[in-house]
Amino acid sequence: QTLLSPIVSCGPPGVVLSRPVILSMDHCFDACLDNWAVRLKKQNYEGAWEDVLLMGEELVTEPYYCQLEAETCRLFS
Repeated sequence: QTLLSPIVSCGPPGVVLSRPVILSMDHCFDACLDNWAVRLKKQNYEGAWEDVLLMGEELVTEPYYCQLEAETCRLFS
């Protein structure tokens, strides 16, 4: 595993945001490599990390959407 961007904290573990947000952050992902599996993770109440989203396998029913550009990642909730 490789950390592609900084860890962004939006409150204590397990917090539920009351309004939609857009988080923008720089990343070091090389989009030309087909063997990457880019995942969005969140920290639960116990402090363990859980997968929230796997890029390329998003569902319309999921509460998150991730947009990858050359050097920026935007996360929509």
